[in-house]
Amino acid sequence: MPGSPEGTGGKGGEAQRSPEKPGEGGEPGRMKQSLRRAREPGEARSGPKKPEEARRRRREPGRVKKSLRRAEKPEEAWRRRREPGRVKKSLRRAEKPGEKERKSGMVGEARGRQREPGRILHKKRGLIMKVGFIGLGIMGKPMASQLVRAGVDLMVSDLNPKPVEELKALGAASGSPAEIGSACGIVFTILPTAQIVKSVLFDEGGVASTLTAGKLVVDCSSVTAGESNECYERLKKMGVGFLDAPVSGGEPGAIAGTLAIMCGGDEKDFQTAKPYFDIMGSSALLIGASGSGSVTKLANQIIVNLNICAVSEALVLATKCGVDPMKVYRAIRGGLAGSAVLDAKAPMMCARHFAPGGTIKVNQKDIRNVLATAHDVDVPLPLTAQLFEIQQSLKANGHVMDDHAGYVQYFEMLSGVKVTSSEAT
Repeated sequence: MPGSPEGTGGKGGEAQRSPEKPGEGGEPGRMKQSLRRAREPGEARSGPKKPEEARRRRREPGRVKKSLRRAEKPEEAWRRRREPGRVKKSLRRAEKPGEKERKSGMVGEARGRQREPGRILHKKRGLIMKVGFIGLGIMGKPMASQLVRAGVDLMVSDLNPKPVEELKALGAASGSPAEIGSACGIVFTILPTAQIVKSVLFDEGGVASTLTAGKLVVDCSSVTAGESNECYERLKKMGVGFLDAPVSGGEPGAIAGTLAIMCGGDEKDFQTAKPYFDIMGSSALLIGASGSGSVTKLANQIIVNLNICAVSEALVLATKCGVDPMKVYRAIRGGLAGSAVLDAKAPMMCARHFAPGGTIKVNQKDIRNVLATAHDVDVPLPLTAQLFEIQQSLKANGHVMDDHAGYVQYFEMLSGVKVTSSEAT
């Protein structure tokens, strides 16, 4: 209309509005619909997700509404950052192709050995030195097997090649006594007699010929205190440590790794050997100075062997009276008569099972050492003396290579009966 002020009227008589400032006339940041650029044909939608898509995401299993999530407290985040073994994600090494599959499959001989029951990698236990083991008989072979299965770097030797090959199959190396003395920081021996021990150590080509100061010899043989002291003094002059460390528990204890180990020698040497004792036995104790372990083993042998004889007498009596000896054993084992010896030997007697775990021959050698030591210090041992004669009788009758459960055969000969039970296995 002529004369109308400029801008007071417009098309269709509708007043024009100036563009709204942010925050005015609507939600913050909201753009007027008329000012939005129209999408070109085929252009992807960049706005909010479709209603059905949003609903689907909200209904995903385990999804929690963002506003309901509990914020992690600062101290929790700090604690998580300091968890043992936690590595910053950006610093983690990327796995090579196929590495994940190799790890999950645990392939390879080394990984298979790590999964064996009771295997403990020696580095985790501080067992860093190479170890020698000489004497792979009834006791020595399972003791050495315990060490190699625990991951110890082991080198073995024996006159019999068969157990050597068996230990090599488990991962041990083999060598002569001189090679073991040169290569190993600690050398274990377990041999039939003190004479053999001294020959292996000190004869030409023996262990001592290549030992150097700071190394250690541990003798697990059953010998006298005087014989142990001789080895201790000779090696001490070379700067080499020596422990007398006889064991008790028999072949079953050696196989199970539950031997009792009794030691004589210096404290520092005992601490050096202790991690290896813990692998082979359930207990290891330093009794005192050199020879103390050997004396303790002699006392042990008195108790064990006389206990076996007492069990033999009792079961022969039960049999002669017409009572099943296996039932007698089961009845008394929970009372004061119960003992490790009763549990180990009574079932063997009832089953007539005399295959050796510890032969009468070896035990007679130990009892001979007991009596010699007792005579040296003027201690009378009447029961032990009688035990020696029982062993001598069995030797004369061809039973010297039987297990010492075979003592029962001596008492059977006296009474004219045989201990047996249909319930024994």
